[in-house]
Amino acid sequence: MTYEQEYRDELERAHRQQTATKLFDGIRKLYGSESSPRRWIWELLQNAKDVANTKVRIEIIFNKQHLEFKHNGKPFLMKNITYLIEQVSTKDRNSNKPQDSSDVKEVRTTGKFGTGFMTTHLLSKKVELSSIFHDSKRNVYKRLQLNLDRSAATV
Repeated sequence: MTYEQEYRDELERAHRQQTATKLFDGIRKLYGSESSPRRWIWELLQNAKDVANTKVRIEIIFNKQHLEFKHNGKPFLMKNITYLIEQVSTKDRNSNKPQDSSDVKEVRTTGKFGTGFMTTHLLSKKVELSSIFHDSKRNVYKRLQLNLDRSAATV
């Protein structure tokens, strides 16, 4: 094994450790916050608004076993999925600044940094995401089923 490959392997391990620590600490902090118990619904509404194609449509189904939150947002791109799993924002931190050109239609996002989805783990540390995935390189649409399990007791 070359030093370069050994470095890449260690870099990947460090990245995984950093992500796990960030998620573990973030969820633990949410559970300790007094304002968090009701924050999840606003985060879901905000996320739906930020990714809506046109007018936002939302459906909430609630029973004793689960809560289902549906909206008419755009399909996920690989970047969206990766950043959601890694808990990194895909939102431009400057996206709420006015644009200079008056003939360009501006899309403003409500959320600051896109990390609010983590608050849904206040409902359950296991979240199931069902959506549509758009492979933009091949222009193919596929069903997406993603289970996020953040129930670990340690990093």
